[in-house]
Amino acid sequence: MKKRHWILGFIFLCSIVSCEKEIDYSQVINTIRLGSWKVTYYAEAETIETYQFEGYVFVFNEDGTATAQNGVIITAGTWMVSNGNYNTELTIHFEEIGPLVKLNRNWHVVELQGSTIVTQQKNGSADLTLARI
Repeated sequence: MKKRHWILGFIFLCSIVSCEKEIDYSQVINTIRLGSWKVTYYAEAETIETYQFEGYVFVFNEDGTATAQNGVIITAGTWMVSNGNYNTELTIHFEEIGPLVKLNRNWHVVELQGSTIVTQQKNGSADLTLARI
């Protein structure tokens, strides 16, 4: 009997630890469409590369288009938020110019807190944090 309770307790504990908080995709959509954004953190293969996005300002329009502006250079792109495989995904795609190509991925949204969106690749190969300016 005690063994059974121990096993049930262990299963319950594992389920709590392994559960991630699900981010509501409509909240991500409503948040990202407001204002301008900047990359406050970008790392790939555990190498921090945030500096590559210094000076870029991103706008995610209601119609699914996006712009990345660095000084007078404006690059067009698209974005989409969807529910996929029990998580919310932010898909970003810009013309393959400079560092913007690094953003062209499906990002798993792991945290949405006010004016900050924290994302990562499912395989852990890259992390991206956007903050509203």
